[in-house]
Amino acid sequence: MNTAVVAGFSMRHEAPFSPTELRLIQIIEAGLGITAPIWFYALFFPTDYGYGRGLLLGLLLICGNLFLVLRMTKADACLRRILPTAYLAKLAAAGVYLYAVQHLFNGGDLLGYHDYATQHADTFLATHEWWRAGLGVNTEFILSVVTALYIIAGSSITFGIVLFATLAFWGEFLIYRACCISLRSLNRGRAALLLLMFPSIVFWSAAIGKEA
Repeated sequence: MNTAVVAGFSMRHEAPFSPTELRLIQIIEAGLGITAPIWFYALFFPTDYGYGRGLLLGLLLICGNLFLVLRMTKADACLRRILPTAYLAKLAAAGVYLYAVQHLFNGGDLLGYHDYATQHADTFLATHEWWRAGLGVNTEFILSVVTALYIIAGSSITFGIVLFATLAFWGEFLIYRACCISLRSLNRGRAALLLLMFPSIVFWSAAIGKEA
């Protein structure tokens, strides 16, 4: 048996999508392209926050991940068709999420994580004292992760969101891979659509927080 199939990677060159699914992907791609200036601006130029560091680090992270996606899907037509689009959809959702929290929801956990982590990072850099004993669980764990990120890379709500969105994206991909390995009769194209493009999965895990 082909070792690539044993590992869960199909070497088929045809994308296992129905005509309706292909049209859906094309509609999503068109929507992402048309709205790109809007969600890109919302994500990389957030109101009331600096954007220089986030713009640089965020774009580097995005370019690195897109390069990785294209490299790893070279021999898999199904993933090549949907994975880059799924990653851009996650970034678009991150931009919408940030805008909604700032201008529609009148606040949210995302802003709290960023503000408190910024304070804790500044305190650590000034005193070399960690903000609490251990990493904690749930909310405290997320605060610890974001604080450590800001200590290393500097405080940037944009970079924090892009990093968490990227982690969530790869988490969804790993769930998809697990399904492909464990369920041999799985419709790979439909599974990819559900696990990588389902609106609630894409949106709610697209920012700093436990969902990601």
